[in-house]
Amino acid sequence: MTSNNKAFKAGFWYVISNFLVKGLAFITTPIFTRLMTKNEIGIFSVGATWVSILTVLSTLNLYDTVMLAKYDFEAEFEKYISTIVILGTLISMAVYAGVFIVPNIEKIIDIPDYAIHIIFIYVAFSPCTQILLTKYRSEMKYKESAILSVIISIVPSVLAVGLAICLEDKLKGRFFGFYLPLILLNVALFLYLIVRGKSFKWRYCRYAFPIAIPMVVHYLNGTIMGFSDRLMIQKMCNTEEVALYSIAYTCAAMMDVLRNSLNAAWDPWVFEKLSLRKHEEIKKYSKPYVIFYLIICLYVIFLAPDIMILLGGDAYIKAVYVIPPVIVGYIFCMIYSLYACVERFCKKQKWFAFISSVAACTNIVLNLWFIPKFGYIAAAYTTLIGYAVSCGLHFINSYRFKITYMYDTKFNVFVLFSGLAMILLSNLLYLNFLFRYAVIICITIILLVIYKREKDNIKNFIADIQSN
Repeated sequence: MTSNNKAFKAGFWYVISNFLVKGLAFITTPIFTRLMTKNEIGIFSVGATWVSILTVLSTLNLYDTVMLAKYDFEAEFEKYISTIVILGTLISMAVYAGVFIVPNIEKIIDIPDYAIHIIFIYVAFSPCTQILLTKYRSEMKYKESAILSVIISIVPSVLAVGLAICLEDKLKGRFFGFYLPLILLNVALFLYLIVRGKSFKWRYCRYAFPIAIPMVVHYLNGTIMGFSDRLMIQKMCNTEEVALYSIAYTCAAMMDVLRNSLNAAWDPWVFEKLSLRKHEEIKKYSKPYVIFYLIICLYVIFLAPDIMILLGGDAYIKAVYVIPPVIVGYIFCMIYSLYACVERFCKKQKWFAFISSVAACTNIVLNLWFIPKFGYIAAAYTTLIGYAVSCGLHFINSYRFKITYMYDTKFNVFVLFSGLAMILLSNLLYLNFLFRYAVIICITIILLVIYKREKDNIKNFIADIQSN
């Protein structure tokens, strides 16, 4: 197998396994919404939000250094892996011990005591899974990566459902069922990676810190953009409204999973074209790439009421209006990720932390202002505005360094305005079931006609990615 085909196959399996892993949360949601109360759903969602925040703060996302270390420490790669596994766990343990010095920490986190402890223990050992997955991907071991991804997805999800069914305390059953198997797996991987590497060297730590620490701000801001809404809704409203928002957000977030999965294949292809200075091909194929994503988003938005009935039943249908602005926010993310990919290749990413900080601050300030006035629905629109700010700043950054010519900016702006129009249209269509499906059928017919006309270009695009 050639290196190009191997890379394509690795990317393909990454997309499939990643979508399966994230998709299980979508699949199990209808079960939990029928087993648990809105209050319990809201508390678990708040706990998951704290996991996301603490993972960035405690582990420093050291797995981000693995790709580079593979080339810089090729002969000592296992020793490097062993070192950062130990380092990440030590930092997490220190944070776990230190956080309880903070007065009234239980009131700040505002979830049951047992959940706080199980979350911190999980976070302490969580670097092991991410580091091993990144190691497998850097070595093109796509089967191992896919198998591990499936294990860490299926086992906790199944056990969480089982314990939620069997135990009287559904919330405790879901917490222990989901996080306990992940803790045990991560402890086993911790021992496995240490035995393989048998090393802890400060020079590896000194190598990792300058790479990982600057990106902590960027990742933390991204986490704030994606998850802080729930914490603010909990404080300003109640956990039942957190549940409503979370279930709708779960539906919308599938578009973020799709975007990240597609980018896992798109970004390496763009890097290859940039290295060969084939800029016109990037511009040419970015259009069908963006259109494909826009079409999927359109269908999910228009089918959102049906999806919400499936996920949560009639009790959650009123939260459907959260979905359109959040999905359109992901369309803004898709557009700015095009420019960000080129910025990274040209080593112009030093402004990423600033951009994400401005967007996160915008999101928080708007939440403080609008959630008390308009409730949880406002958080969806502040999220959209935050992503729009990111998109605008990435474009300005690209314009400063004269790299915007690699994309059709007028086309991208048209896509963004089309997304905004979808919000207005969806709010009207949600009021009339028959009219909504008539529009869906008309759009489907139009798309089939377009596909028949453009199918050769689509096949060429896929073949070109595979060959490069």
